[in-house]
Amino acid sequence: MKANDGQANLILLDSAPQPEWNFAALMEAETGEKWNIWHIDSHFSDSAWKKKAKFFLFPLKVLRHRKEFGTILSYQQFYGLFFAFYSAIFHLKKHCHLIVTTFIYRPKQGWKGKLYAWFMRKAVNSPALDKIVCFSSSEPAYYQSIFGTDKFTYVPLGLGDLNRGGRIPQGEERFILAAGKSNRDYDFLVDALKDTPYQVRILSDAYNHPNPGSNIRIYHDVFGEKYYQMLSECCCVIVPLADARISAGQLVFLQAMMFGKPIITTESDTVRDYIESGKNGLIIPKQRDALRDAVRRILGKLFCGKHGAANWVNLAEAGRKEMLKKDIQPRPAYLKWAYIGMMTIAFWNGGLGLPWFTKYVLQVGVLGMALLFMLVTGDFRRLKAVGQFAVMFGLPFVMMAALSMLYWALDFQQLNYMSRGCSTILYHVISLSAMCSAVYLFGRRSIDYTLYGMCGANVCIVLGSIKENGIGAFVTGLIAFAKSGGIDTNAAIKALEVHDLTFAFGLMLLFALCCERGKKRLIYAGLSGLFFFLGLKRIALIGLVGVFLMGEFIRRRKPKAQSILIILISIGAIVICFGYVYLIQSGLFNEIVHALEIDTMGRDRLYAAFQEVYDFSPGFRGYGIGYVTRYISIMTEAGVGVFGTHNFGGMHNDIVTMYIELGFWGFAFWIWYSWNGRIVWCQKEFGMQTALLLLYETIYGFITYATDNTVFYCYINTVFMLLPIAMAIGEQEQGEEKGKHERKEPETSKERRVVAS
Repeated sequence: MKANDGQANLILLDSAPQPEWNFAALMEAETGEKWNIWHIDSHFSDSAWKKKAKFFLFPLKVLRHRKEFGTILSYQQFYGLFFAFYSAIFHLKKHCHLIVTTFIYRPKQGWKGKLYAWFMRKAVNSPALDKIVCFSSSEPAYYQSIFGTDKFTYVPLGLGDLNRGGRIPQGEERFILAAGKSNRDYDFLVDALKDTPYQVRILSDAYNHPNPGSNIRIYHDVFGEKYYQMLSECCCVIVPLADARISAGQLVFLQAMMFGKPIITTESDTVRDYIESGKNGLIIPKQRDALRDAVRRILGKLFCGKHGAANWVNLAEAGRKEMLKKDIQPRPAYLKWAYIGMMTIAFWNGGLGLPWFTKYVLQVGVLGMALLFMLVTGDFRRLKAVGQFAVMFGLPFVMMAALSMLYWALDFQQLNYMSRGCSTILYHVISLSAMCSAVYLFGRRSIDYTLYGMCGANVCIVLGSIKENGIGAFVTGLIAFAKSGGIDTNAAIKALEVHDLTFAFGLMLLFALCCERGKKRLIYAGLSGLFFFLGLKRIALIGLVGVFLMGEFIRRRKPKAQSILIILISIGAIVICFGYVYLIQSGLFNEIVHALEIDTMGRDRLYAAFQEVYDFSPGFRGYGIGYVTRYISIMTEAGVGVFGTHNFGGMHNDIVTMYIELGFWGFAFWIWYSWNGRIVWCQKEFGMQTALLLLYETIYGFITYATDNTVFYCYINTVFMLLPIAMAIGEQEQGEEKGKHERKEPETSKERRVVAS
C-alpha cells in the first residue's frame, strides 16, 4: 500500500488501541510512511442505537478528510463500507485507496434483509473500495459469488507479539474460555455445557442468556490485558461458529496458540487455514455430544494426574510451535537427485533408444513422487499457489479439448483420430502436472534441478556425437561452427541440433539473463547459452533478441506504465496474429516473400496448399486439435501436390495451425488468453516480475510459433510452465523468510499478512 506523494495513511478502529497494539508501528516500518489512527469507542456505548449511529456518522468525518490520506485501512468493516457507500451514492471523486478487513456478511430475512443486501452490494461494488481482506482462503470465492466482484482477497492473519507465553495454570480454579462476538453461536455452547462439571467463561459484549447455568459466567467488559490474563489462566479455548461459510475466530485461535492453549472449534472450511484437527486443535461437528466428547478428550484427565496434563501440553504446544511457525517440511536429498536423474533421462530419451513416450512416463513419476511426499509429511504449504498456476496454465487445454470434441462430433470423426487429438492435450497436462509437482517439492530450486537435467542430457548427446563421429571430427566441426557463426558445420555438430531441447535452453537463457543475479546468473547463462548456440535454431535466436529489446524497453518504465504496456502489447499481439493469418490465407504472404526473394524453405508452397482448407472469417469454426498433422499425413501418403515431394511433418507455422484447428473464435480466445488473460492474472496474484517473465516467455514462444511447430513440443512447454510457477513461489517464500527474521511480514500481493495483537 503506497500513499500519494507524501500523504499520510489512516487506520480506522472501533476502540482505542491498547498500549501493546503495534500494528501502526509495524506498518510504518514496512512501508516507510506515516500511519495515523482514528478510533471511536463503540464497545462502551450506552445503548445500541448510539453504537449504530456511530457507524453512520464516523465515516462521514473520515469522508470529509479523504483528500488528506493516501490509503485508508478500515479495521472495523462498517466504517469502511459506509465510506464506500457514501462515495457511491454521492458520486464522489476517488482521492485515496480504501481497504476493508475483518469482513463478515450474513444474509438477513424480510424487508430489512433486502435493504441490508442492497446497502452491502452498493458499498462492496463502490469504486471507492479497492480491496476487502478475508482471513480464510475459502471466503473470497464465496463472497465473489454473492457480490460479483474480485475485490475479495485472502490474507492469513498473524500476531505481532509472539513473546507472551502460557503455562498450565497452577491455581485451583480451572475454566474453559470462549471469547469474541462475530459469527459466534454461544447458545449452542451453553446448551452443550450447561450444568456440567466444567467451568465456562464467555467473553462477549454482545451476548446475553437468561439462564446459562451455575457453571457458566458471561462477561461484557473484558478487553486488553484483562483478556490476556484470563486467556493465560484458562485450560482450553472453545470457538463455536454460527455460519460455517463465514470466517471468524482466527484471532482468538492465534492468541490461544500464543499462550499454548488447546482449541476446540466447530466445523467450517474457514478454520482449516489455521487448525489441523488432532494436531494443533480439534475441529468438531456442531453437535452437543461432539462438543462434550471433545472437552472430555482434552480436559478429562487433566484433573486426574500427569498423564492427562501431558496430553494437554502436547496438543497446546503443537498449536504454539507448529501452527505459528508453519515451516516447510525439509526435502530429503535423494528426492533432488531422483528428480535430476529423471529429467536427464526424459530430455535424452531418444539417445537412449527409449520409446518416445518415456518422457511422459517419467513426468508421471515426478507427480507420483510429489503426491507420496505430501501424503507422508502432510505438507500442503505450496499446494494452493501451485494449484492456482495449474488452473491458469490448464485452462487453454480445457478449451482446446472442449472445442475439439464439439468439432469432432459435428464432423463425425473416427474414434482413433479423436483419441490422437485428446492424447496431444493429455501429454501437456502431464507436463504441467510434473512441473507443478517439481515446484511443490523444491520451490525455486526446481529451476536449477531442471536445468541440471537438461545439461546432463545435452552432455550425453555431445558424448554420443563424439563416439559416433570421432573426437577429431567433433573438434574440427566445432571450430568451424564457431568461426562461421553457425553456418559452417559437419555431421558431428549437426547431431547437436536437438530441436525441442534447444528451444527449451532458449527459455532458460532468457530466465538467467532477465531474472537471476550474481554468480548464478553467469553460470546458468553460460550453460544455457552454450547449448543453445550449439543447437543452431535461428528463429529461437530471433525470439531472444525480440525479448531482450522489449524487456529493456519495459524495465525502464514505471510500474503503472508497465501495466499499461502489458495491455497495449497484448492488443498489438492480437492484431498482429490475426493479420498474420490473413496474410497467409489470402496469399499476400507468398507474394511478399517472392517479391523480396526470401527463401522460406518450402513453407510458401505448404501454406498455399492449405489455402482451400480454411478461410479468414468469423464464421470459420475449425477442425479440432491434430487436424493439420493428420491432413499432411494423408496428403503425403497419397502423394498429392507439394506433399508428394517433401515430408513436412507439420505446417511449420503454429499460429496458422491453431487458427485452422480452433476456428476463428477459439483462436481469438487462445491469443487473448496467452497475451493478456494469464499475464494480467499473474501480475495481480504474484506481482509484476512474474508477469513480466511470463510476457517475455510469450514473446519468445510466439516468435517460434510463426515459423515452427513448437506449440505442442514437450520440452519448450515444460520449461515455459515451470519458470513462472517456480519464480512466483520462490519470491513468496523469500518474503516470508525475510519477515520471519525481522518479525514483520512482507507487504506484497499475496504475501502480505495483517499483523494484529
